[in-house]
Amino acid sequence: MKISRLFIVISICCAVAGCSQESTYKADSLSGDNTNCQGNDCTNDQQKPTDPPADPQDPTDPPVDPPSPECGEDIDLMNDVNHCGACGHACVNATCSEGKCVCEDDYVDCDDNGTCESLNECICRPGQTTPCYEGDEGTEGIGQCHGGYHNCIVDETGSYWDNSACIDQVLPAQTLAEFTCDASIPDIDSDCNGIADAQQDEDQDGFAICKDGAILD
Repeated sequence: MKISRLFIVISICCAVAGCSQESTYKADSLSGDNTNCQGNDCTNDQQKPTDPPADPQDPTDPPVDPPSPECGEDIDLMNDVNHCGACGHACVNATCSEGKCVCEDDYVDCDDNGTCESLNECICRPGQTTPCYEGDEGTEGIGQCHGGYHNCIVDETGSYWDNSACIDQVLPAQTLAEFTCDASIPDIDSDCNGIADAQQDEDQDGFAICKDGAILD
């Protein structure tokens, strides 16, 4: 009862004359009300609980990657067929060796995309060529005639040779206009029959078709 009266008196005095914050805290402590207790006027039991400061994150620390949902520490990326060379990279129609997919028998990676296709789908591989010659039999390699090549085409259907053109081949001349009557190169055989252009007698009249670097009429 005495404490309550004392608190009332102090409160009236503060209202009239003005009190320091310290006096108010002391009055609160006398009244048993410690909700505003702060600083040196509070006992240990009266201190307000405060949240502990958060640990600051060092900006220089590297970010920590979350663990992969597919690969664990026990996964062997060098030999695991389901995780060959990288997590989640599975070998198809192949085994995993030293981190690379190795095609099984009767399969080959014909388009170099890491997937093994069957030999039926993969006739050739990118960059490969196959020889070709479309001239008459017996003329290839004679005179000016020689063979060319086909390129390998790879698309969604598999791989195949591009037979639309025999690249770089030279075929026998078909007309006299294609013959070469150059005195400086008298041995050219444009029709690939084994006889130099300058020596040929196409019309069988006993005279060569070439004379003085020109084709005779």
